[in-house]
Amino acid sequence: SAEYFCNLDANLMRLDYRQRPELMKGTVDFVVPEEYWAINPPQRLVLPYYTHQPPRTGSRPPEPMRYIFAFDVSYEAVQLGFLRSACACVSRILFGGTDADGASLDACFPPECSVAFLTYDSTIHFYDLSVRLCHSVRAVGFISIQTDPVRMLVVSDIEEVFVPLQRGLFVNPVQRLGGQVFVFSGTIPTVGIGQLKGQPNETDLLDTDKERGLYQPRDNAWIEIGQDCAADGIGVHMILAPIKYMDVGSIGVVASLTGGDLLYHPRYDPLRDAVVLESQLRRLVRRAQGYNCVMRIRSSHGAFLFITSSLPL
Repeated sequence: SAEYFCNLDANLMRLDYRQRPELMKGTVDFVVPEEYWAINPPQRLVLPYYTHQPPRTGSRPPEPMRYIFAFDVSYEAVQLGFLRSACACVSRILFGGTDADGASLDACFPPECSVAFLTYDSTIHFYDLSVRLCHSVRAVGFISIQTDPVRMLVVSDIEEVFVPLQRGLFVNPVQRLGGQVFVFSGTIPTVGIGQLKGQPNETDLLDTDKERGLYQPRDNAWIEIGQDCAADGIGVHMILAPIKYMDVGSIGVVASLTGGDLLYHPRYDPLRDAVVLESQLRRLVRRAQGYNCVMRIRSSHGAFLFITSSLPL
């Protein structure tokens, strides 16, 4: 374009070379208009959940990332100590604390992001984290505030799952009031959508053409969940700590399709694995991540591209 034109110097370099970062740096970030925002995917005919809200259409405005921590509270997870270790790790990530050696650990949760907690066994438990003020007494130099305890809402209908609250599910932990999901699980899912029954006889499948099926999902519901999360800009991290067969080939496909990580701790031992688990979780929260975006590739007329449209990531 005419406004991008610039004369050259004696070395045949643009005179504004030093003033244009896109000519000096390998990667440059620009604030872009709405036409570059990610587009909401079309709604499927059949959804694995129930919602009374109308489907979202058009572009998705940029917003801070949301995190969901889903904890397995089954008997096996509690007995292993996996639940206790996972809660302690997440608490130190959100608010800081001390490690096993007494060294101080800083909170590493992004301050502009919000968080929600779920627990599950044969039912799903949602938590209302909104701060409800009973009364506020203003005194010299401080404000005394009393709050109600956190409410737990149990959803027993796992065939048609719904969120029982609209406000209070996500809060900013610093204020004490597209994202990522951290799923902590110690058992194979045997109820609800994507339930997996029994363990296949691996001995009969080894060294046969059917052996590849051991590494593929046995229920397509797991593939659909992963595809739906990816379309909505949600990354799912699976943290698994089984003491018996768990069918990682089915469960792990959600993490693969959404760009998440699969952390595997068989026969979890808090004394042996707690330090490793916390290090892995802190890395997942602290690392730089991109989500809810669109990739567009431009090139000269001489290049041939197979990609002809924008790709939601």
